[in-house]
Amino acid sequence: MTSPTIRTLTVSACACLVALTACSSSETPQQTSAPTAGPSVSTSASNLTPLTSVSQVKLPLQKYQPTQAELTTISTATDILRAQCAARFKASYAPNPEEQDENTTTALDIAGRYKPFDEKLIRAKASPTPQAANAPRPTTSTQPTTTDGTPDNWDPSPRDYAVLTGQNLDGTALDHNSIKDDQGKPLPKGGCTAESLARLSVTGSTAPHQQLGDLVAKGMDDSLDRVEHDSRLAPLKQNWVQCMKDAGHPVSSWSEPPKASSELTKDGSDLSVDHQLAAMTCARKDNIPALQYSLDTEYQKSWIGRNKNELESLHSDFQQEMTKATKVVKR
Repeated sequence: MTSPTIRTLTVSACACLVALTACSSSETPQQTSAPTAGPSVSTSASNLTPLTSVSQVKLPLQKYQPTQAELTTISTATDILRAQCAARFKASYAPNPEEQDENTTTALDIAGRYKPFDEKLIRAKASPTPQAANAPRPTTSTQPTTTDGTPDNWDPSPRDYAVLTGQNLDGTALDHNSIKDDQGKPLPKGGCTAESLARLSVTGSTAPHQQLGDLVAKGMDDSLDRVEHDSRLAPLKQNWVQCMKDAGHPVSSWSEPPKASSELTKDGSDLSVDHQLAAMTCARKDNIPALQYSLDTEYQKSWIGRNKNELESLHSDFQQEMTKATKVVKR
């Protein structure tokens, strides 16, 4: 019987717990259409330093973003506390080391915010060799997988599932008083997953790493939307579309998604790589990525100014959560 992974359950538990707190990040998103007066950025993209590597990108909101290492520490600590809780109720639970949080901004995420500009990353996609061109491409995994692609190796008994999640295996409500530990204490609401998250959190802020990550993502999306609607990009968009047509890679519009890596040429190269290199050349011609980055930076600064109090508060809660998680992992 294949059942949801603990990672999926953790996210669900976070969502349920966060809903109980007065988290303003759950409010209706702000209007994201570009303002009449955009940020103070040089009108001429030619005056900006060319953007050629993701290492050049240092966005204002990144300072608030939980890192992969931090999220891994929290995930590990949560697993430790969850296992301790499960033991109290004599339930079986073994953490899956292959499941880790991925709520972080990676190099590829950053590169994807703008038109292609990092040639090294583009060519890294061309991993197939001529010898590998005739090799069958993988289709399905030999292991059962979840929707996020991780092996689903947790196949709990109904009682184990109830202890870890606080609900019955069929999703129906659980009578928490029906399961008690050796001291006669009933199972906490939300089960051991909810208890482990609560033990790492601070008063009034449950799962701050998730709340902070969601708020940062909201700011990132807001800024990118404003960049895309900025009038200073309009003439450059037209130039880029025409350049792509002239280069033999016609696109229907500026916003057409990149070519997918769906097939290989006879020599083993990825068809999408040539398209991406053409897109990069056309973008660099007018220094488009540099202008996008400059606008993005200024719009993010403006967004941070409007949301400073909430950002700082959640970041402080997150740092306290990290302190607790680090202690759990080290002891």
